[in-house]
Parts: sequence; C-alpha cells; structure tokens
Amino acid sequence: MRFHRSAIGIIVLFLGPAAAMGQGNRWERQVETRFTQAGVTLLRNGYAPMTTTWRGALNNSETASDTITLAGGGSYVLLGVCDDDCGEIELQLFAANGYEIDASKGAGAAPIVHVTPPERTSYRLTIRMTGCGMNPCWYGVSMYRRGEHRP
Repeated sequence: MRFHRSAIGIIVLFLGPAAAMGQGNRWERQVETRFTQAGVTLLRNGYAPMTTTWRGALNNSETASDTITLAGGGSYVLLGVCDDDCGEIELQLFAANGYEIDASKGAGAAPIVHVTPPERTSYRLTIRMTGCGMNPCWYGVSMYRRGEHRP
C-alpha cells in the first residue's frame, strides 16, 4: 500500500535551511531540525511519533538496513531526512518474502514510505544514500503511526 504522495510536497515545504541548535555536530543538528519541521505535517494528519528511529552517516551509494516488526491495525509512515550536503536519499520497505511493499526513490532529501500491515508483520527497511555531495552525509529515519478510525 502506498502513501499519498501529495503529502510529500507539503513536507518538503517545511524543509528549509537548518538552524544550528541542540547537541551534536552541525550535520546531526540539520537532521534533527528537519525531523522537527516535517513532523509538524505528519502530526496535523493524525500521525503520532514513535520512539523508533535510525540515524547515521553514509557515503554516496552506501546502504544501511534493519528489520522492523509492526503491529496490525494502523498505518505507519517512515520519514527520511538528511543533511545539507545530501541531495537525495532513498527508502525501501520489503516484506519477509522479499517483495517491495513501498519505496521512495527520486524524492530528494525527504523520502516517505507507508505501510498498513493487516497483522503483526516484519519488514526490512533499506536506506540508500544516492545524492551525497560531500561524503559522508548524515541521515535519519523516523517512524510515525496512525491508528484505526473507530466509531
């Protein structure tokens, strides 16, 4: 199942220049600022942030992956962001059988993937740095969840 891509445009509007704030190096701060800005749009659309996040640094063309298990009965969004040196990062979500569930390729520095598992299911998340101007580029992926609508 795919996330409505119109939200990507809204989120990208919130991704302006990063402010130098918080702890860590300037690239980590840029990632944190982008999470804060993009999260506003997801919160307005009924998504709640989860504590699950991935952060790190990748050189151009490098990938990172992890297995995640999601509960049924809700919709999940995985939002990726990267630093000022990054022009593009890609996210892919695969089912246990290897089939691609959703992917955000060519979305620039703010990719989003979406899944609504029918039951508790494990997935493989792949993060690929595809447009790093100066290696390494810092990235982050954060998960948001919206529960079922019940009368």
